Amino acid sequence: MRVSAGRLYRSASEAHDPLLELLLCCTSVEPDPGLLTRLIGAPDLGEDWIRAADAHALLPVVCGALDRADLLTTLPNSTREKLRAALIFNAHRSVALAAELSRILAAFEETGIPALPFKGPVLAAELYGSVSMRQFKDLDLLVPPSQVSPATELLSQLGYAPSLLLTSRALAALVRSRNALNFFHPDHGVTVDLQWQVTPSYFSFQLPVEELWASRRAAAFVGRTVFAFSPEDQLLVLCIHGAKHLWLRLGWVRDVAQLLANGMSPDWDAVLRRANARGGKRLLGLGLYLAQEYGGATLPPEVRQYVISDGQVPRLAEEISREFWKTVPERPGIGPTSWFLLRARERWRDRVRYCVRLASDLGPADLQADISPRLPVVPYLLRPLRLSAKYFRGLLNKRT
Repeated sequence: MRVSAGRLYRSASEAHDPLLELLLCCTSVEPDPGLLTRLIGAPDLGEDWIRAADAHALLPVVCGALDRADLLTTLPNSTREKLRAALIFNAHRSVALAAELSRILAAFEETGIPALPFKGPVLAAELYGSVSMRQFKDLDLLVPPSQVSPATELLSQLGYAPSLLLTSRALAALVRSRNALNFFHPDHGVTVDLQWQVTPSYFSFQLPVEELWASRRAAAFVGRTVFAFSPEDQLLVLCIHGAKHLWLRLGWVRDVAQLLANGMSPDWDAVLRRANARGGKRLLGLGLYLAQEYGGATLPPEVRQYVISDGQVPRLAEEISREFWKTVPERPGIGPTSWFLLRARERWRDRVRYCVRLASDLGPADLQADISPRLPVVPYLLRPLRLSAKYFRGLLNKRT
């Protein structure tokens, strides 16, 4: 199932894009030193690769690969200075976010609100051994749906303001239809993503919080013990997150490959059973396929067979590499996104649920105004109209 380097980098090579080739090379947990040497010495590479690596959340990874290949000293002085400044900025931000997460978790623990951090600094420390070796810009907390209201109040006490000012009725509607509410601290600029489900209801693939909580494990983090996902849940969450965002950033592929390469191999039987039972075989298979073909991950024979048993997985991966991977990621409109996500599901009932719930479930924009108890159905009637207008605006902008 492994592909040759020629196929792996074919699209970038044919487009004469050494910058994208460099990013693809460093997505692998074991970059080819010879290929790195050729790419970093390409006369048309320039210094844009620093910005592109940052956009793909690969900057520390690329720098580490160049360092191991003894190529940092070959860079021009101006490039080294820009790289050094970017790395220092990322390190300072990562350490500050890790400290803030520790403060928030202590407050949640003191008030008895269960909270499980994921992605962000905890994932960075576990996968890469350092909070500064994985790029992240915000903090993610998972709480039970019943704890959203007290968690919202606690974050407000800690100085965070929600992105939406919602009444209790509107917040309850948001909890039913969506999975997160963003909070922002105006003093130090930190964003906290408070989540009560891994995905919104319209995605039609849920890992119940009760199951995630039951399988959680203790992990050491900046001098304290926190809870983290089990390796099985972590793998599923990473694959779901990547698919939900069309795998636009190569750093997400690297995360899956890194998880499989650093000794956190999951119980494969458990992972495959859970994915099959919830209609996520293709979501999981796509993440594993990308991690193997582009991230250099090694999969057991039975898992490789599981992945390639679905012929749509290589087709979707090819579409990702051809249509979505750019030096600066660009989110497609609602039309291309929905079409891709529909094909990323293997069960028709999940596709139907996706369409129905996307059209009917209330989102943040639908909840800007209060839901009147006398006319509670109005936001649900207006949502399809708003989505249609958004879709056609996207088509017009694309054509012009």
